Amino acid sequence: MITFADLLSPFRRQLALLIGSFIIFFALTLGLLYYGLPTTNKTTLYFSVKPVATEQSINSFDPIESTMKAAEGIAGWAKNPSFRQTIMDRSGIQIHNFKRKISARKQDRINVFWTLNLEPGQEGIIDATRTTIEETFATWNDANASPYAMTPIQTYTEGRTIPLSWLIAFSLVLAAGLATLLVLFQDILKGRLSFEHQIRQIFGNSPLLKVSEKLGSHDEKLLERFILTFTSPRLIGTFPEAEKHFSLAPTDAIDETIDTPILIVQMGKTTVRELQNMKAIFGEECGLIVFEN
Repeated sequence: MITFADLLSPFRRQLALLIGSFIIFFALTLGLLYYGLPTTNKTTLYFSVKPVATEQSINSFDPIESTMKAAEGIAGWAKNPSFRQTIMDRSGIQIHNFKRKISARKQDRINVFWTLNLEPGQEGIIDATRTTIEETFATWNDANASPYAMTPIQTYTEGRTIPLSWLIAFSLVLAAGLATLLVLFQDILKGRLSFEHQIRQIFGNSPLLKVSEKLGSHDEKLLERFILTFTSPRLIGTFPEAEKHFSLAPTDAIDETIDTPILIVQMGKTTVRELQNMKAIFGEECGLIVFEN
């Protein structure tokens, strides 16, 4: 079973790659988000509707209830495709999926609030919306038996950007994920050993010495004590650099009835297939010296 320490092995071994790629991914992600995401301007147009007192309206309608229904009806224009198209035609600006950028609601019975979420360069939509509301209201009012008055439309605009803290947090998480995948795939795509668990799947309970020092800086006496526990030990390299530091025996010169193969393994350099081949040749009667870094 793979252990937590085993999971950390590739990252300890490739710490420089992990840190370097994390910094690069973080800088790229944050830069792309900060400079690439468009700033959205939220514009609110608001006005009030109130009934015009006439003899007919006084005798026929509840002024509060009728005003609420009128405000709801005016807010409903935002859902009318023809109304939205009139705004875009008047402004000369066509906005994809405009229905998601415009909304309206009634508030406090007589107030109507329109909201526009626009990107830079789409400001002409604001004046077009104001004019279209005024003209549509005038036409609707002329055909209404009980007229209403509308206060002048007020406009308020504020810029809306994603907070920098959010961008930094997202960039940190994404960069950490990408850097982690890069380190793991460095070994996986090339079929190289990443975890001790992979060795144990091949050689089961074969004696294994783990060396935390880098090859060339290792404790030679420790390796010698391990090697001498075997009968007629013969060292076999499983990666090219091994021959620079050890006296290796050719695989065809080993007598399996007398000699004990000792495999020199380097995490991140020895391939899984190389170990599988060694097992196919010598079986599990081997010792393993594994350099973790």
